[in-house]
Amino acid sequence: MTNAEKLTLKKHACHIRMGVIEGTHSAGCGHPGGSLSIADVLSYLYFKELNVDPAQPKMADRDRLVLSKGHAAPALYAALAERGASSRWRSSKPCVRSAAACRVTPT
Repeated sequence: MTNAEKLTLKKHACHIRMGVIEGTHSAGCGHPGGSLSIADVLSYLYFKELNVDPAQPKMADRDRLVLSKGHAAPALYAALAERGASSRWRSSKPCVRSAAACRVTPT
């Protein structure tokens, strides 16, 4: 990986962290620590490794990410927003999203 690619991934991770802080602060809930610690991993996965296309969220051969670290959901939403999946993940109330809305998340 080139230095330019590393720098780009660091910028994405920074934007993900900013989304976590903005979201959890706005909602007045959430666990930002776990979300902040996974930002680099999500940056690498969503911008380098995973086969995902925000324009085609139901693409049959897309890669899927199963995030078992539930307290890091704000980071997942911020990563999806950073990747361009949907601006709705920049909601000011990330802790009150309905389960139905989360089921349509193109992970």
